[in-house]
Amino acid sequence: METYFFKVIFASGICAVFYYLFLEKEKTLKFNRFFLISSLLFAYLFPFMKIDIEEHKEILEPILYSEKFEQINITPSIEQNSFNWLYIVYFVYAAVTAFLLIRFVIHLITIKTLQGRTLIYNNIKIKVVEKNIPPFSFLNTFYISENHYNNGNLDEKICLHEKNHIENKHSWDLILIEILTAFNWFNPSLYFYKKALVDNHEFSADEYVLKYSGDIQSYQKLILKEIKETQKLNLVHQFYFNSIKKRFIMMKKQINTQSKWKNYLSLPLFIVMAGFTVQKVNALNRSSLENSLVSNFQNTADENRTGAQKPSKEELETKIPSTKQDASVSSFKTVSDTIRPKKGKVKSTNEENLLPPPPHSAVLVDAAFPGGIDKLRTKIASTFDSGALKDKKGIMKTTAYLQIDETGKVKQVIASGNNDDFNNEIIRSITAANNDTAWKPATSDGKPRTAVFKLPVMMNFE
Repeated sequence: METYFFKVIFASGICAVFYYLFLEKEKTLKFNRFFLISSLLFAYLFPFMKIDIEEHKEILEPILYSEKFEQINITPSIEQNSFNWLYIVYFVYAAVTAFLLIRFVIHLITIKTLQGRTLIYNNIKIKVVEKNIPPFSFLNTFYISENHYNNGNLDEKICLHEKNHIENKHSWDLILIEILTAFNWFNPSLYFYKKALVDNHEFSADEYVLKYSGDIQSYQKLILKEIKETQKLNLVHQFYFNSIKKRFIMMKKQINTQSKWKNYLSLPLFIVMAGFTVQKVNALNRSSLENSLVSNFQNTADENRTGAQKPSKEELETKIPSTKQDASVSSFKTVSDTIRPKKGKVKSTNEENLLPPPPHSAVLVDAAFPGGIDKLRTKIASTFDSGALKDKKGIMKTTAYLQIDETGKVKQVIASGNNDDFNNEIIRSITAANNDTAWKPATSDGKPRTAVFKLPVMMNFE
């Protein structure tokens, strides 16, 4: 989830900077509004999208598979009940979000409960309210006070201005921004988007009024009069000054060829941002990867069944190193391995096929974690968050598969246990344990090769 929010903040921030540098001062008002809304939706929706990337032909070479007999056994210690400071973060997020949502609902109720009479004027629904408020529109209704209505003598310019807001459904833009802000109040770009949209709405309404009246000076005097009256109620002089200054400048601006060319720059921006935010996954999914593992082991066994002997039970036992307990792990303690071939147990045909000897034609060396398997166990245990499975009881098992490329980097981790929560936490902890850590890659005849490392994991929840 952290990655999603990072992508959202990054994408919306880049688009906001682009708008500020190239589009804010241009009079391509319809395109500017389209860019603001589409870029905002793009920033929040594209990180959910996934595209399948075909594997490169070089990856189609045979992959070395390493199956380790060691099983990671982790028993949560008593210290896991210590206070988790993330709860404070969650509480603050929930509290701020709840406050913003309640405030949003209160604003909606306040507008809808304004007392007054309703009438139709020039195909516009007007509500003349008793309270002395400046003219405004919301959704499909134009709200105006009795003082402004003045016994039916409604100023035509004010009516045209609010009519443009209603016909272009500007209210829905602000509702979208308010909802996104309530849930993502930590995204600074949203506050820029809100101001940019409000300015764009006002520019559009001003352009509509001047299209029919044509008298810029009288319209500007009307705006200054309305702002002066509004300032008596709201101590926001500087905000209105900056906004009015921009509106007056935009009234006299014209669209030129340079403005249109700036619009075309947004296309490569969206392409680049899509490449960064969209999730890129291999066409090979979890089930197909697991099937390919088993299939590869079985095929290799079939090819070598006549040319090599299967390892004896004694040979298998000598390959199983003991697992030492590590007292340095604060929240976990590792216990000794429990998977050993039981005496007298007969292996099934499938189990034999999963453990074939290597081909005689190549010298194979498995991938190795720096410091050995015990070091890997310790790092996985130290990053495992048992709080994600606090309601689980008993023993839980899964098998993790780590795909390690020729450079020793872990490219993909999957888990094939029966519990999705446990699988997801194992994938997360293994990924975290391998961050900034390069394995010694597997080799075939001395050449680095891509390998899949199979690692069973078991946890006992008491």
